[in-house]
Amino acid sequence: MSYLIVEDDPVSAKLIESYLRKLDEEAEITVAQQGSEAITLLGNGNYSLIVLDLSLPDIDGNQILEDLAPLDNVIIISASEHFAAESYDYNVVDYLLKPISYARFAKAFGKYRQSLPTHHRDEKGNEVLFLKEKGVIHRIALETIFSIEAQGNYASFKSSETSSLWLLSLNKLEGLLPKHFLRVHRSYIVNLRLIQKIEGSSIITQAGRVPIGKSYRETLKEAIHVVN
Repeated sequence: MSYLIVEDDPVSAKLIESYLRKLDEEAEITVAQQGSEAITLLGNGNYSLIVLDLSLPDIDGNQILEDLAPLDNVIIISASEHFAAESYDYNVVDYLLKPISYARFAKAFGKYRQSLPTHHRDEKGNEVLFLKEKGVIHRIALETIFSIEAQGNYASFKSSETSSLWLLSLNKLEGLLPKHFLRVHRSYIVNLRLIQKIEGSSIITQAGRVPIGKSYRETLKEAIHVVN
């Protein structure tokens, strides 16, 4: 999984990086020391989990939350309790006060892992996704899903006839879906197997049009292997 650490203190960033590598041996970690750098990285890429310091030299961490909400894959780290209560309005995973012990970070990381949906094949070989909401586990047949759209704090799963809303982000979903579900826009994931055609900057499915973001065009082109 990919992780973004937003922390201007190199010692603290190194510590958090060491914690993540203990918890995930295959972790791909990027470190941003400036808020502006973090915003650029988040605009151009997708991260499974973001560890965000609120005290940055150029932009406050809470401004990043404001600009990039909804982000339900953020662990906040701070030397102050000032923003703790308010931070949960942004649906963050946890709020950690410095100095941060490995045990406390591992607990927050565990909360994040527990919130992830699970994907596997059922007894008939069909790909399914299990989502937990209010203590109830729901089964979603992925072969029926044409696209997934971010709508505020929710993700809208769209089939040919219906759509359903779930309280989770595309960033959280992206790394857990099969490879034929591809991010094609900051707000959209599409099922490549159910694309009817591509017209200009739009993908056409039975569930409607899906826009293609400029930064995602090359990835899409490589994924579908267009034959001239």
